[in-house]
Amino acid sequence: MIEINASPGRIINIGYEGEDNVTLIKFRYDEAWLSHGAGEFKIRVKRPCDAEAYNATQIVDDREEMTLAMIVTDIELSVKGYGEMQIAYIGADFVKKSPVYRYNVSRAIDSEIVNPPQSSIINELVQSVGDLTELTTTNKDSLVEAINEVNAKEGSSVTVDDELSSVSENPVQNKVIKDRFDGLDQTVAGIGGRLATAETALEGKANTSDVNTALAGKANTADMNTALAGKASTDVATQSANGLMSAQDKAKLDNVGSVVTVSGTTPTITALSGVRYVCGEVATLDITPCASGICDIVFTSGSTATVLTLPNTVKFPDGTFTPEANTTYEINIMDGVYGAVMAWT
Repeated sequence: MIEINASPGRIINIGYEGEDNVTLIKFRYDEAWLSHGAGEFKIRVKRPCDAEAYNATQIVDDREEMTLAMIVTDIELSVKGYGEMQIAYIGADFVKKSPVYRYNVSRAIDSEIVNPPQSSIINELVQSVGDLTELTTTNKDSLVEAINEVNAKEGSSVTVDDELSSVSENPVQNKVIKDRFDGLDQTVAGIGGRLATAETALEGKANTSDVNTALAGKANTADMNTALAGKASTDVATQSANGLMSAQDKAKLDNVGSVVTVSGTTPTITALSGVRYVCGEVATLDITPCASGICDIVFTSGSTATVLTLPNTVKFPDGTFTPEANTTYEINIMDGVYGAVMAWT
């Protein structure tokens, strides 16, 4: 194998196009390179036909001799003409590069040209797309044609929805999305208009500070509690204590001075306090007096004396009371117990 010591100022003749593994190029470095820390050496190669450089594949790093050896392969010797090489020492947080070395590949009468290595972008694209030869379609040369072939098959068409849906997994028409956004714009504009109207309406109105100022010095809860202290409670009033009126008292008050005309000859009266019941001539009279207060019943006993029915609890001064014929009576009963009678003919 031919060994060549590289020098930045001298063109390196690395061989003839089509050769492979016959030349060894040695690059020297010093301690200054290694002082940057742990790293890895790369030899970047840019052939005459390349737009981007690539990493040489066969290199040997001899740290004792401080040399970096590169075996020239058919890749570097695939294109005649002048190319460039450069050493790069790459660590975790640094990159150091050497001067650029120029090299030359001499023309040969005939050679087997090796295709240049693919760039990283092309490699990534090939990996993401996959090998087209593995397609099950008839057309394997073009990915676009293969896709069109699949879409043209029966039952493989894509369904595109014409409205938004919360359950559909199909794509939706562009105009549907635009219409929805246009509607949202109008809604937002409407809300903005209403907010502006509200702000205008509230402009100049009292704010919290104004309300607090207006209420300053006015009666508060403590003042109202003090004012209400000693006033009537919610208990029913008695003759010795203030309070609220009971339902019975209200009924009595409503009936004070009331006169009820009772018709018929055999009436039954459930008397209310404060009410005067006026009957005509009656054959029978059944009275249930009020439990409290005074009730007043007037009736006439005809040629046949009226039959009067009262509770046994009602007592008269003479003990009992029995109406006589051809007489008009007024009976007063207090608290359902005490009875008094006035009579006239």
